Amino acid sequence: MRDAALSVKHRAGNERAADVLHTVQAIEKAGLITSPPHEIEFLQIFFEKGVSFLAQRAGGSLRVPVNK
Repeated sequence: MRDAALSVKHRAGNERAADVLHTVQAIEKAGLITSPPHEIEFLQIFFEKGVSFLAQRAGGSLRVPVNK
């Protein structure tokens, strides 16, 4: 994501690049208990898109393996 900040800086300016870097810092500081990843909007949306993509590739269903 740090590399992406350079691209964002060239296309959208310093302020938007700073937003990307702040997101990186929030991700690095996130702990599973103290700062759950679902509270970071970027990660939540990224995860939802990933799950949607997998469901689309599987014809609309998503198989989730469960260990017993």
